[in-house]
Amino acid sequence: MITLTDAPAGRLFPTPDKSPAALRVAVARLSAEALPRFDTHRAEAMNQARDAFSLLSGRHSSIR
Repeated sequence: MITLTDAPAGRLFPTPDKSPAALRVAVARLSAEALPRFDTHRAEAMNQARDAFSLLSGRHSSIR
């Protein structure tokens, strides 16, 4: 019978740094075929973030 105490200690995979380059390396290690999807998704997310958020205060953001 397997119990929770039989589970291996620690992570199965090391957690990569949160930098885009480190995440890209981690994706490539797991699945090189997923890199184009990762790059596309990341580019779309960056564009969406740029469009949705402003560093200007609410008073100035309506001036655009």
